[in-house]
Amino acid sequence: MRKARGNLTMQALTPNPLGAFDKLYALSGTLHPTRLELCIPEDGSYPPTNTITIPRLLTLLHVNDLHNTITDHHIKGDVHVLGQIAAKVNNARRNRSPHESVLFLSAGDDHIGTIYDELLGANAAEFKMSAPWTAYSALGMDAAVIGNHELDKGAVVLREAIRRNAAFPVLSANVVHSALDMGTHPAVIGLSDGLRIGIIGLTTIVDAYLETEKDPALQGLDPLHTVAKLAQAISPHVDALVILNHLGYNGELPPDQPQRYRIEQGDVQVARTIASLTDKPCVLLSGHTHYALNRTGLDADKHLIEGIPIAQAGHFGEFVGKVTLHIHPRPHRATAAPRAELLSTMSRRIIHPGHADHNLPLEQPDDYDQDFQRSVLDPLHRELDHVMHQTIGIIVSSPDLSDAATVTDRYCGESAIANFMNDAIVARSTNFPGGAVDFAAFNASGLRGIDIDGPFCFHDWYAVMPWADEIVIVNLTGADLRHIISRNAAHITRKSELAAHTVPPVTNGFHVSGFLHFSAGIRYAIRMRGAAKQNISVHDITLGKVPIDRLLDNTYRMAFPSYIANGRENRDNDTCYRDADTGVEITFASLLASQKTTGLMYRNEIIAYIRNRAGGVVGASTGAKKDGRLHLACEK
Repeated sequence: MRKARGNLTMQALTPNPLGAFDKLYALSGTLHPTRLELCIPEDGSYPPTNTITIPRLLTLLHVNDLHNTITDHHIKGDVHVLGQIAAKVNNARRNRSPHESVLFLSAGDDHIGTIYDELLGANAAEFKMSAPWTAYSALGMDAAVIGNHELDKGAVVLREAIRRNAAFPVLSANVVHSALDMGTHPAVIGLSDGLRIGIIGLTTIVDAYLETEKDPALQGLDPLHTVAKLAQAISPHVDALVILNHLGYNGELPPDQPQRYRIEQGDVQVARTIASLTDKPCVLLSGHTHYALNRTGLDADKHLIEGIPIAQAGHFGEFVGKVTLHIHPRPHRATAAPRAELLSTMSRRIIHPGHADHNLPLEQPDDYDQDFQRSVLDPLHRELDHVMHQTIGIIVSSPDLSDAATVTDRYCGESAIANFMNDAIVARSTNFPGGAVDFAAFNASGLRGIDIDGPFCFHDWYAVMPWADEIVIVNLTGADLRHIISRNAAHITRKSELAAHTVPPVTNGFHVSGFLHFSAGIRYAIRMRGAAKQNISVHDITLGKVPIDRLLDNTYRMAFPSYIANGRENRDNDTCYRDADTGVEITFASLLASQKTTGLMYRNEIIAYIRNRAGGVVGASTGAKKDGRLHLACEK
């Protein structure tokens, strides 16, 4: 029986005029057949065979997981993140050799993570712009793959971002069948001074919003089967192949980077799948897992899988990755081993007035592209100003919501704003990947109050929640929760200590007094005697009004901000309890080892709750109050 074959066709596109391609072709066609064949245009516009006559250098500059970090805002100062990326890209293109092609590519998740997300709006009518893709277009980006977060606001918003702001092809071979014409392509082939470069895009389908109410047909194909068919079809017709792979790195990590994700189908499997299907130089540019893989170059033992180099450039624009290939004219092969490195950005910070910090090097004019900043990025920030001052709700003020009260309550007892935020996350969780959570927790050091009585805007709420935390879900038993709650009591601070400025103590930049606040389903009492930490005890813990001792074997889903889940409260060495059977000490980090990253931004979910569930009101009537979930008894 003959195996079904399908045809891929090539459609001419207009390449980004500021990029590296002279000609650009999008590939289209059904991906269901067992075998695909690429139909080359018969008009002679595309060279069917290798036409380069001298050795060529292909340089791939790449970013991933920017998460809309146009500027890195920090209380001590800001960094011109995209301005520094622009300096790296423009410098590489200015100084390229006569026979060098310099491509600029994104491995996905350019959106979702900062206040710039608000420019995307919630639908086509509210859409203003994609800030990163507007900047990338002006910087000469040649292609990008959609990450799972590009789908967070729905296919309609993604379609608007592509149509209005992407002067480059946006790829995904395995996210298909949208009822909307999103404008994505499975792959492209570009010509750069005669060099033929194929680019395939893959998107994780584990964490993406697929088959939604507004786009029920949108689905994900198996990435390994998809890339195998495309690579086999494209390889004979290109001189080099690039995989923009937003599935995630799942190989051996550098010793200074702990594993934060569990990926079954990732970079390693993709590299192994296509290694036997192409004899052309091939590079895999990775995203999704936020690792900085190539700080010390390309480690052949870790990041070279069956001859295919894997590169990933951290996250939030902290690096621009750079991979170089030397390509021989005939036959197609690399004449030297590939090289990979990371070009650091964000290494310098503009110091805000009143926050002088002599340990932070000042950003210098040469660190970022000032012309690009003035002409492209500053206008984006001005657009954001309009959004930042849009009203999103009303504050019904109370003394407990004030900033002065919150900076005390967050370390010393129950907090009204923490109660509101934790309960909001539980309420919003009905839409979370994997289903609703039972409880939520938030760290004291991330809490601020709000001194407004009346309408408030994004700018006001951003001051309450300036941190770009993601929501992670952890499965915990009742026994785990009892020990976390009991151990957490040791981190509470007496108001007298706070007034004397003796807390919060700081070790390695982290607040070791990081007291946790919980959602309403958890109620308990803390009794403090005297000043010693060992004289703190916990009593009357209930989960859903049931004494916790009856629920020790039950399993619960709990939401944490990524700041806690990643050990940023210095709890990674904080022993919670010793297992009675094995004698093994259980640490806070080990309890959170099974965490599942939702990809949802904490701040975004709170704002959505305010708009949709709280009717725009933040006050006692919507849960922004102390309700006695923590009873504090102080004895002399």
